[in-house]
Amino acid sequence: MGVGYATLMSNENDEITASMILLSTDISDGDIPSVVLEELFQSLGPTYDVEGPAYEGVSILSQTSNVTTTIAGQDAALLRWLYPPKP
Repeated sequence: MGVGYATLMSNENDEITASMILLSTDISDGDIPSVVLEELFQSLGPTYDVEGPAYEGVSILSQTSNVTTTIAGQDAALLRWLYPPKP
């Protein structure tokens, strides 16, 4: 599982109806802010981590880094695409 895990439940229209987040008891205090933010982010729909040095320290979805503590750049754009502002 790693240090965090999010899973989603959806209805027949593919709308998220519930989510569950699990955190390992082995998580370090320093990793908590990034891991909790990542799992909250993933509970909104983007469920896969991304691996590669270009994502480390930049994307909350980085597979190999737990230092990102803000949603910005491509992560923010992804959320705006998934949940566009209502007119």
